[in-house]
Amino acid sequence: MIFQVGSVGRSVGRNNNASSIVKSQSHSAVSSAFRSSLKTDSTKCKTSGFNGTVENQDETDESRARMGGSLRRSTTQPFKSTESSSNTDDDMSGATIQERLARLKRNGELNWQKRKSQITNIENELSVITSGNYLFKENSLSKNEIPSRSICRKEKEGTDLKSSILADRLGKLDAAKDGWKKRIQPSDAVRFSVEGKMFGKTDSQIPPRPSLSILSTQRTKRSPKAAKFKSKKCNNSLKSMPSSPCNEQLSNPISRSVSAPGSGKDGLLSLSSSSSVAEDEKDAKGLKVSVPKTDDETFTSFFNGGLSSEKILRERLEINDEDLDLVTNINSSQLLVQKKNIKMQRRRVTVRNPLKSLAARLDLQEYTEVKTGVAQKELKRIKLEKAAKNSTLAIEALAGLASQEDFTAITLKKPMEGTIFPDSPYKSLMLLHVKGRRHVQTRLIEPIAENVNTGDCFILVSGNKIFHYVGKYANVIERSRGSEISSNILQNGDLGCTADSIITIGESGKATTEQIKEFWNLLGGKPDCERKAGNPDEDELFESCLVDTNMVYELINDELVPNENYWGSIPKIEILDPNKVLIFDFGSEFYVWMGKNVGPSVRKTALKVAKELWEEGFDYLDCAVCPLTAASFLGENGVNREIPDSAKAGPVRPSWALFAKITQNMETVLFREKFLDWPDYSRVIQKSKKNEESEHNGSLNTDFKACDVKDMIENVVPEPDLILENSHLGRGIRFFDEETRRCSEISTREVTVWHINEYEYSEVPSKSVGQFHEEDSYVIRWHYTITITGRELSGQPSKHFTTGRDRYAYFCWQGANSPVNDKGAAACLTVELDKEHGPQIQVVQGFEPPAFLNLFQGKMIVHGGRRFSEEVSTGPWRMFICRGETESEAVLFEVPCSMRQLRSVTSFALINNSTGKIIVWHGWKSCEHTKRVILHAVNEIQKNMYDEFKFESSKITIREEMEGSESRDFLNAVGGDNRKLYFSLLDNDDFEVKTPRLFHLTSVSGEFQFNELASPYLTKNVPTPFPFLQSDLYSASQPALFLLDSPSGLWLWQGWWDNNTESDRGTGNVRFQAERRAAMTTALAYWDHKNKNSPPEVYLVWAGLEPLVFTNQFPFWTNRDDVAEINIQDGKKPGEILSVKTELESLTQSYYPLSQLQNRPLPDGVNPTSLEDYLKPQCFQELFGLEKEEFIRMPSWKKKKLKQEAGLF
Repeated sequence: MIFQVGSVGRSVGRNNNASSIVKSQSHSAVSSAFRSSLKTDSTKCKTSGFNGTVENQDETDESRARMGGSLRRSTTQPFKSTESSSNTDDDMSGATIQERLARLKRNGELNWQKRKSQITNIENELSVITSGNYLFKENSLSKNEIPSRSICRKEKEGTDLKSSILADRLGKLDAAKDGWKKRIQPSDAVRFSVEGKMFGKTDSQIPPRPSLSILSTQRTKRSPKAAKFKSKKCNNSLKSMPSSPCNEQLSNPISRSVSAPGSGKDGLLSLSSSSSVAEDEKDAKGLKVSVPKTDDETFTSFFNGGLSSEKILRERLEINDEDLDLVTNINSSQLLVQKKNIKMQRRRVTVRNPLKSLAARLDLQEYTEVKTGVAQKELKRIKLEKAAKNSTLAIEALAGLASQEDFTAITLKKPMEGTIFPDSPYKSLMLLHVKGRRHVQTRLIEPIAENVNTGDCFILVSGNKIFHYVGKYANVIERSRGSEISSNILQNGDLGCTADSIITIGESGKATTEQIKEFWNLLGGKPDCERKAGNPDEDELFESCLVDTNMVYELINDELVPNENYWGSIPKIEILDPNKVLIFDFGSEFYVWMGKNVGPSVRKTALKVAKELWEEGFDYLDCAVCPLTAASFLGENGVNREIPDSAKAGPVRPSWALFAKITQNMETVLFREKFLDWPDYSRVIQKSKKNEESEHNGSLNTDFKACDVKDMIENVVPEPDLILENSHLGRGIRFFDEETRRCSEISTREVTVWHINEYEYSEVPSKSVGQFHEEDSYVIRWHYTITITGRELSGQPSKHFTTGRDRYAYFCWQGANSPVNDKGAAACLTVELDKEHGPQIQVVQGFEPPAFLNLFQGKMIVHGGRRFSEEVSTGPWRMFICRGETESEAVLFEVPCSMRQLRSVTSFALINNSTGKIIVWHGWKSCEHTKRVILHAVNEIQKNMYDEFKFESSKITIREEMEGSESRDFLNAVGGDNRKLYFSLLDNDDFEVKTPRLFHLTSVSGEFQFNELASPYLTKNVPTPFPFLQSDLYSASQPALFLLDSPSGLWLWQGWWDNNTESDRGTGNVRFQAERRAAMTTALAYWDHKNKNSPPEVYLVWAGLEPLVFTNQFPFWTNRDDVAEINIQDGKKPGEILSVKTELESLTQSYYPLSQLQNRPLPDGVNPTSLEDYLKPQCFQELFGLEKEEFIRMPSWKKKKLKQEAGLF
């Protein structure tokens, strides 16, 4: 018991917390009683032989002093291990510095836990004290019973063990309190934010928040003082003089054409010469006219001026009475008998004589006379209108004929490329800084490398180059805004930029080393010299501080008046009034914005006043930042650094700053970025015009009728005919005109071929003319003549003929895999090479017209890859398929050397360039003319030994083989004898080779119609096994419907829904299902009309999932995995062949169960806008409680409500 009490007293005594001290004082009585009991007990222990365990009195006093007078340890209580260590830690007199540091660290990690547990358990300790006193009294009652050494030791050890276990557990709990954070992944805010990207998981690595005033979290708005600015140079003395409405027009120093009606020197036009300008300026200023005085002397001198007394007497007339009688010779009856005087009643009091009043004024000495010439101009106009009435010419034409131009006052010069005029809204080199988080600020900064940091985005515009620097730690908004601004500059040619592409430098950029070096050279630095990024909070705080520096003025009577609504804030577009002149001062950018209705004199005054304000310099001492120097204090430069006052003010603005004049509707992207709500029309969601007619009618037309199959079968596709310069060339050999009975013979004089390599071209040697590559583009010049002959009456060709002039035509041949740059370069070079200005024709691989094929007389071969490519082929064997039905139109296309590429209805050529062997493989159903055509092409290869094949052997051998009896060399070349890889016809002797027909079924015009495709390889006299290509199907607008009539059956090919048209799947899917029903009905009727009394062999296939029998109807086929994935997601299966008849029955089902209509996806062919139509009448009445006729008569809103309640909406 003594140990327990002493321990509690020690724990309370060592507590330095104020709260624990107060609590210990509240129990002072208990503590004092307990001390007295401890003294008594210690005395008893001494008498009982426990002197060895008792400390001397000096040590007791020393411990009491160290405990500060509070409860102390019992002298019989031993130290715990932790306490002893702490006591030894206090004694550091003999320890080294390293030992002291280790002890201090250990105390800092553990002692606070002890203090915390002791403070929180103070209530329990006091209760223990009370119980200890009670037990102590019980023990003191029995004086004869003294506790033994063993009992005390056991109690001490048990209590020590419990206390150590409890402290150890508390320590582990506190240590594991934050341990869960290490076992989970960091949040998205840490992983994907700028702060997480910069500093990773530990917060200790975050650099201190910059101590700049601009980054103060508790900041106030600091804007420049708003004060009016009045011009000191403008002379306003003339403003008090009289002026006329046409002063501004007459003061215009630029002479205009006198052919413009309604103006000018003669009343018709404006000024036409410098002399007229001077005269009009003189008239506009006015003449000084003195005001004469009204005294007798002035009056006498005015009337007597230039008159002598002799002249007056000489010209004097004498009048007598007779003269007066003649004047008054009037009958007396005509005179008034009585005279009546009437006094007029005046409403106003009579005033003095105005002449006398004017003479009495002494302030009028002279006045300015202004001559406007309005009367003369009006007279001229009237005369011109009278002349126009008697003439057939217009007024403008008459004015032009009467004009006299003087071009000496006008100098027309073409500006040099890159010329920047005064007050232009851009510079030759501009560095735009994109920074912010809410409303990103795009500001012009000094184009130096020191201003670039990794935390922001920068745009460098330099003439024909535009660079977009994306900082490593730039936020998402800055990256997006920087990309949009760069694209806007590139597309619109803004800021004087003529670049053809954007060079992006940064993490996502693909700039080359030379481009990166050029970027830094323009900024006067070296690669990778950018500064480090600053604190992540810098973006938002910098943005708000920079907005505070915005200044907006309005020109009012030659004075710039601040606009208080937008002073120190982001301007809005509502401030731009067409009748006002506004001044926007953004520090490094100074704009004079002029409305479209502002007159020229006001514009001139605004520029003068604005220029004076610009020359005053800048003063941002009242602001947190200066927009001209703020970029140099960002990033690592802004940490623990204040902006000096010298950087906030200056007498002159730097030369890289921008002073610009901007007219309304001609704003640059840099100016528009300063506004909060500038409209971006590229993001406006416009209403789709699709199905506009159906929306207008209120319903979607899905009732399509099947096509007329008789017209489809009887439709005749015209034979290919090339028309150049209004002349029919047919297939390039001859053409007979049935209407005129004239025959045209086409003779080829010369064929020249150029190979296009990016933006260069080189002429192909004559030996290689006809050798093409699918990844290249070529330009072909055809020099030909046309000889025309007629027919005799007997029908025989006439002996008379006429040979026409030399003609030239240019073909631009583009390979299937040719890059876009090569295609564009080929088109441009075709125009450049066309010196004869002949017709130009684009030719795509696989769609060559017969006239083009006849240029090479069966020598045309399309190789894989690029010309002069050093890529090594996969093997020595190369496979070519033959197309063209005549020897002169033969063409070989290279395909992968595989069994999968074989077709039983044509012939192939396998060529080994190392051994010189050529194997001609004929399919089981290959036609005789096809065999002759491929043998002709192979003989040309043997004869010419083209360099494109790179033959190693000088001797070439040709061997023919038939399908089913191939040699081992052939099987090894194609990879085995697995004939399941292609649709073989070895076991199908009834198969007949015919020319397939392909129909495109569509309802784009509003009516379901067919359009039969014409193939350039089509020949009437012989069957064409492969007239169409895969691109005919996949290049159409999707989802498309094609009907293929082939010898293997009738196939209905269905396209896919493009991911870009997912939003149109509502009404679009309904329309497509209606087209499918009409197409299936057409296919069945087509088969019945063509094959009567025979079961229908009409099949349905989906794009990307075509079976082998369908793909073998084309010369070569490439699997489209992207399309297959779309149709598989819609529930289609690969290689599935569906019967059109079965599919049509399910598509035209009239009724469906209610549960099937309530689930999604809906069955094919169901219109989702009218699901109630697929319910049986009995089910309809049970569901809605009324008949269908009553439901139809209900308003639409009631129908909609009932359908929603029934789950059919």
